[in-house]
Amino acid sequence: MSSSPSAILLSDEPLTALVGAERLRAAGYGPRVVDCPQALLSGLASGGVALGVIDLDHTSELSPELRTAILDAAAAAGAGVVAVSASQPGAGPWPHVAGKPFTAQEARTWRALLVPRMGMAEATPLSVDRLAQSLGGAPADALAMLGDYADMALEQHDRLRVALSEADWPRVSELAHRLCGALGAIEARTAATTCRQLMQAAARGDLARARALGETVDLQLVAIEQKLRELLPGDRPRASGA
Repeated sequence: MSSSPSAILLSDEPLTALVGAERLRAAGYGPRVVDCPQALLSGLASGGVALGVIDLDHTSELSPELRTAILDAAAAAGAGVVAVSASQPGAGPWPHVAGKPFTAQEARTWRALLVPRMGMAEATPLSVDRLAQSLGGAPADALAMLGDYADMALEQHDRLRVALSEADWPRVSELAHRLCGALGAIEARTAATTCRQLMQAAARGDLARARALGETVDLQLVAIEQKLRELLPGDRPRASGA
């Protein structure tokens, strides 16, 4: 079974699709070509996608709303997004922009650039080293902050789960908002981003998106709880449902 990270190329121009897929494959991706934005959204939502490449020369009719939906779906999936165009002006709203045609070497560069955005599936839901660095370099301070998080926020994990199970969307938005800041404070960046997206989706009544994000957040919180149990002494971090 191939271990290549998956990439989706959005283009309805045959030569771009053919050459782009070949370059992505040479860069180490398992590429798939789609010809409409909804197919890209579906692919991102299904999980397992590391990179989305959008050919703006043939999908330039993307609305701001659709662009936001693609970026939100990519963030929730832990995927990166690169927009490519023969004339790059106008591609500015996208977080990463490249010229076209792109080379395999450039695609390998994207992979390195986007590694932090691909980290959701890794067993590193938070980084003690990164947290210690943000606090001035002392690992003891990082562990103390993680202990404070365990004391204050683990109960919020369970409250969010209850609100999700009851489809209490105002409560979901409120609790996701509370957790977002706390997760950011302990350098659990991916979970913080997903909580923010959940807060926004629940607040605006986008219930299908909120349900999907809620499932993702739950998995991320379980990973954080496991990491806290590994890092902190004794039985201080309480396992959800234990």
